Amino acid sequence: MTYRGIVSNGVVVLEGETPMEGTVVEVTPITVDFWQSPTLEELARSQVVRPMADVRAIFGSWPGEENDGFEAAIDELRHANMAGNGGR
Repeated sequence: MTYRGIVSNGVVVLEGETPMEGTVVEVTPITVDFWQSPTLEELARSQVVRPMADVRAIFGSWPGEENDGFEAAIDELRHANMAGNGGR
């Protein structure tokens, strides 16, 4: 039987139904390299990212529509956060 879960604050927290009291659970740690982020070069190489042949291909693609509501939404979130209600 296998139980899945995470480690939170040094304690194993199991997903779903928890086992009966006294059930033996084996925890297999994740290797150290799991927690290490690749460099940008390594990430680009693993995703086969190539330099753009012509940067002009993206001209005119930002900022999008003139009045798409993006700026208003960001302004609203910022003011809500300043008011202390976390955007709600």
